[in-house]
Amino acid sequence: MSNMKLLALAGAVGLLSGCGTTGSTQEPPLKPIAGNPASAESCPALGSRNWSARLTRSGGAAPKLTLTIDGEVDLPTPGHTPVWKTGISDRANPPGMQILLSFDPPSPDDMVAQVVSIHRVHYSVDVAYPRYRYIMIRCGNAALVNIPEVQVQP
Repeated sequence: MSNMKLLALAGAVGLLSGCGTTGSTQEPPLKPIAGNPASAESCPALGSRNWSARLTRSGGAAPKLTLTIDGEVDLPTPGHTPVWKTGISDRANPPGMQILLSFDPPSPDDMVAQVVSIHRVHYSVDVAYPRYRYIMIRCGNAALVNIPEVQVQP
């Protein structure tokens, strides 16, 4: 074989084996929400499950809507305290809303076991819209869960 054919063959083998590729099949991480210093922190959650969101109506002449969120989060130790903050809503109709969840760690003076523990979390907030397209629960730079359309319960 001539040198040119060998170079072409070597280049083809390199491309087929992935040498020199720069593309990635992984999705980029979510960016922190601007203006929220807590979102730049890492999230201690190891996993989560059993999420639910519901809207309930209360009051008489001027009814009030309350969004209630429940779920379970796996954390590396007991003693964490959940901290909730209502995030941004988009301008779609119906809108989507982001809720920020962070955890205050146990006090350094507290003695805690280094064991994965399940924390039940609960959050309620008054809201303005009677429907939401989705509720995204974010922790640190990532989404824990995206709860699909939430409507008012009777």
